[in-house]
Amino acid sequence: MKAYVVLIIRLLAYFLSGLFPRRSDLWAFGCGWGDFTDNSKYLFLWISANRPDIKAVWITGNAKLYADLKAKGYRVELRRTVASILVVIRAKLHVFCYFSSDVYFPFSKGCLQINLWHGVGIKNLIHASAKFKARSKGLLFRLRHWDIFRAPDMFLSTSEMMSQHFSKCFRIPIKHCPQIGYPRLDVVTDDNLRRQALTLGDYASIDKAFEVFDKIYLYMPTFRDSGHDFVKEAFPDLRCISQILASENAALYVKLHRSTAVAFSTEFDNCRKWPDGLDIYPVLKDFDVLITDYSSILYDWIFLKDNGVILYAFDYDRYTNIDRDLAFSFNENTIGVTVSDFESLCAAIRSGAGLAPLPKEKLALLRERFWGKMPPFASRRLTDYLTHMASLK
Repeated sequence: MKAYVVLIIRLLAYFLSGLFPRRSDLWAFGCGWGDFTDNSKYLFLWISANRPDIKAVWITGNAKLYADLKAKGYRVELRRTVASILVVIRAKLHVFCYFSSDVYFPFSKGCLQINLWHGVGIKNLIHASAKFKARSKGLLFRLRHWDIFRAPDMFLSTSEMMSQHFSKCFRIPIKHCPQIGYPRLDVVTDDNLRRQALTLGDYASIDKAFEVFDKIYLYMPTFRDSGHDFVKEAFPDLRCISQILASENAALYVKLHRSTAVAFSTEFDNCRKWPDGLDIYPVLKDFDVLITDYSSILYDWIFLKDNGVILYAFDYDRYTNIDRDLAFSFNENTIGVTVSDFESLCAAIRSGAGLAPLPKEKLALLRERFWGKMPPFASRRLTDYLTHMASLK
């Protein structure tokens, strides 16, 4: 009964929020789970530093994040407070990278909902995913997750192929999927943005690791919906990996998706878990080799670098049959040294094969497919595009 009462209140708030006039110079930002990361973070940081004509306000339910951003002089409000409601009910743009609930969905009617998403890639998403459709049947589910089923007014894209993909997945006209690029990659090319980002996390131990080790590998796998302990399967003998790395004065960082509820051993100093909550993007390009699987991080990596990829697809059949269905061929749309078991992974690290340059022709092909002819630095282009949108409606 309580759930129905909450649902009715949320729906009522949603429709009433459409009665308030909205300010085109007021933009509300947010991210899933109350985190401060991904495309919405970097657009927020860039606007805060470069566009005084836009009042960018971060909305979060995380009290610590609220205090940290407030202390550093950023505009931020804590969700479910009067101050946050006054912002989101007047903001012309709600900018997020998962769904509109990242900001404050019950007060979003009448705003422009801008989905910057959190990665290009090969997976089917939402309406294009057979697995999602099987889990989301029923009117009550749709009402409870209205923010997922409401199409955004704009969905950020990076290439013609990705615009077509996102248009299908989110049931949005392809003209509303502009190919502008990803702000989170701007942190690599904009020194000021990088300095901003590095003040918003404790990178001291990371900096020290890059000083101590000659090479550093990054294992960044995608999320498994089934929740099985794939990390134990990926690294059945961590001591072996540690010994191989030690022979080259190398280290491995393991960064798991925030929703991956499995443990990673801290027994070996050169095999480390990436600190929880610490954003990888300010230092992503500093790593020597990326080890990944079906994750969108592969495409960010090849946008920035032209070497250093190991594809570790040890559970391909289970992943595609149980976890997610793919929109595009894995073999045709990935690049790097492909290994399918632990022994092959060890061999690739031992031989240094993962450090090799990526094949030029296929690299160029994949960059075209996933990034089009996108020049570096998207934040300025995206801000101009959104400013124009806000002025029209």
